[in-house]
Amino acid sequence: MNEENTAMEGAKLLLRTLSIGSGLNNKPYDDESEELVEFLSNSASITLQDIYDIGSDKQWLSNTRKNKAKIRYLSALLFNQTSMYEVAKHIHYILDNDNITIGDIYDILLGGKNDIPIEKIQKVGKLLYLGYSFKSIASEVGISYETIESIESFLGINSARKQRLISQACDAVREGVSVRTFAKQVNIPKSTAHTVMNKAKSVLRELGEIQ
Repeated sequence: MNEENTAMEGAKLLLRTLSIGSGLNNKPYDDESEELVEFLSNSASITLQDIYDIGSDKQWLSNTRKNKAKIRYLSALLFNQTSMYEVAKHIHYILDNDNITIGDIYDILLGGKNDIPIEKIQKVGKLLYLGYSFKSIASEVGISYETIESIESFLGINSARKQRLISQACDAVREGVSVRTFAKQVNIPKSTAHTVMNKAKSVLRELGEIQ
């Protein structure tokens, strides 16, 4: 799959993220919550169904280890929060399940001696958001490449960033903005801006907006 198609698939996933909740019954979240929409907007992969699976009693009891890992990974979307209690409180609000307390979430985030510290997971999230490569993140944070792949695979932070850039580039192409100006507007290197704007042009050609 080429990168243009990946970007389009990401856009479809994000649209699904914002719409899938209407077909679920007794879902442990408010799919009209502005905070939830903002939380999910930083991700191109996680969906409301994923939130449901983490928060539902049946899934929680049958796959506790996996769900604990997912809850810890969610902290990567909250890299601006410096207090672990605030991270726990935010995740608890997102899950919106009375059977899981803030204390439960806090204990999961605290983890054990073999768990990656939440601060490192948050740093991975921030670096993915800024567009760093997996290799450079692994070196800087001091965790395995495979763990970074797992975090990105679940959350899609880097994919969401690329989607946003392509969306911004599409607007720039429509408005006739130069590569140099676009690079300054979104604070990326000119070479990256050139690549992103070329992808945006491909998307707009597929949509029939430009020749």
